[in-house]
Amino acid sequence: MSTANMRDRSFKSIMAAACIAVTALLSDCASDETMSRLLVAPDQYVLYSCPELAAETRKLAARKQQLESLMARAEQASAGGVVNAIAYRPEYINIQGELRELHRSFVDKKCPDLPAPPERASRRVRAKRPR
Repeated sequence: MSTANMRDRSFKSIMAAACIAVTALLSDCASDETMSRLLVAPDQYVLYSCPELAAETRKLAARKQQLESLMARAEQASAGGVVNAIAYRPEYINIQGELRELHRSFVDKKCPDLPAPPERASRRVRAKRPR
């Protein structure tokens, strides 16, 4: 392998690490709620019927619980915060936004079985550690 290729690979690795670090730092600047609003298209559930809205809400709520469990388990590991920030948190924030949008669609359509509004996105889901 030539020296130019090795320098190019090294530069790409450094840039990738820098991008991850900047993303992690900037993600703490905005709240999860703000980020979820940016990630979710408004009125994406306009064409859904009330039963379809309910089914989608159940599906997303189940995935949200699964992510919370995964995030709590990952948080117990030494690099859990990094794993959460890269692997789970973006999807968790997106699901929070979609649940908020689904709730708004329920209200707009005046569906009879209105689910409880989604709680505000927490800054981080943390596992309870034994003391």
